[in-house]
Amino acid sequence: MDQIFERLETLLKSMFQDQERSSYRGSNFSDPDLKDAWEELDDFLKGETGRERDSHRQQERTSYYKPDPKEELRKDFQILEVPFGSSLETVKKSYKILLRKYHPDLHASDPEKLKNATEVTQKLNQAYQRIESYYEKLKNL
Repeated sequence: MDQIFERLETLLKSMFQDQERSSYRGSNFSDPDLKDAWEELDDFLKGETGRERDSHRQQERTSYYKPDPKEELRKDFQILEVPFGSSLETVKKSYKILLRKYHPDLHASDPEKLKNATEVTQKLNQAYQRIESYYEKLKNL
């Protein structure tokens, strides 16, 4: 069985030899599927298990993935209970109303409610700060 894999390895390497020299060595595969297939074959031939290979690929993908800032802002608008794209004035009004509702001082008698109110207040503050800085950046453009 090992002889079959060795022959397959030799055959595949000879088929992709020119492409290997030009693309694989420089890591400039124009086709990402070809790159994945080549890496999978290379890992298999090295004896790396599928789980190890998948964890390496996941790390590669997450290293360059950055979430869309608008998606993050959508969550912030949702936290402040206003429609996405609302004016800063509307956001500020909702922020103040929610702060009054969830302020930790109102729940000082119950430790569990105090903890919950503190967490909610922190989320509200962070969301408002991000939205405010977003609008400030837009204003400066």
